[in-house]
Amino acid sequence: MVKKLILLLFLTGCAATDWQAIQKALEETQRIVDRRLQEYYQSYYPPYPYQPQPNQYYYPQPQPSYQPQPDYQPQPSYSEQLSEIFKKIAKAIEPTHPIVRTFALRLARKYPGEYNTGQICIIFKYLEENWRYVSDPSGVD
Repeated sequence: MVKKLILLLFLTGCAATDWQAIQKALEETQRIVDRRLQEYYQSYYPPYPYQPQPNQYYYPQPQPSYQPQPDYQPQPSYSEQLSEIFKKIAKAIEPTHPIVRTFALRLARKYPGEYNTGQICIIFKYLEENWRYVSDPSGVD
């Protein structure tokens, strides 16, 4: 405080011994210094040129929606979905299924005659040549 007072007296040339006069001069000097610093900072760091003002385009007010919401439909669980897939696979590889039976008969025609080993081998050979490995994620056992 004493340093500020001495600085103030030096800068203003104030020789008053009245404390209130010194206090006023000190406050005025502080305002001047603050204003000059602010001017300096504004000249050194110019303000950002684009400052969006809050309005209806930047911050739109939410509008109520009066549309009826669809009824809740529970989704089947993962295990239920898998069980449906397994049922479809079991049905698709059933020997009596018309598509599977037709495909096997088309392969077996290459070895005509009664039921024989050649027919079984051609089906096995086809399956072996067209076998595809697929990803089996763990945890689905």
